[in-house]
Amino acid sequence: MVRKLSKCLVVAALVLATGGHWVLLQSVAWVGMAIHFTETDGFATAIQKTFDGKHPCKLCKVVEEGRKSTPEHEMLKLDTKIDFFCGAKVSFRMPTLDYPPIIFSPALMLPRTEAPPLPPPRFA
Repeated sequence: MVRKLSKCLVVAALVLATGGHWVLLQSVAWVGMAIHFTETDGFATAIQKTFDGKHPCKLCKVVEEGRKSTPEHEMLKLDTKIDFFCGAKVSFRMPTLDYPPIIFSPALMLPRTEAPPLPPPRFA
């Protein structure tokens, strides 16, 4: 229960931090506008009026003001140049081994001869 609540709180914090609440409110406004306009006009006309921007509702105006008042975080723009060809020569040296290499052979890998413990160990 606590894990679900904490996950929901993290998702809600991320939505609020990225401005997702304005998207949610705008979606609610569009649905309400489409329903309102279909009462007087046809479906195609209602959808056209909803999304043309000439007939905003009160909630659309609130969302627009809220988006304008929220400060945009300026992204740090880095001027990077992608260089596909490296002009400088790069050389790699293999590391030297200061110890003798370990050689594995089947003769060193002897099978276990002792029987497993009875009864099998239990983890509590």
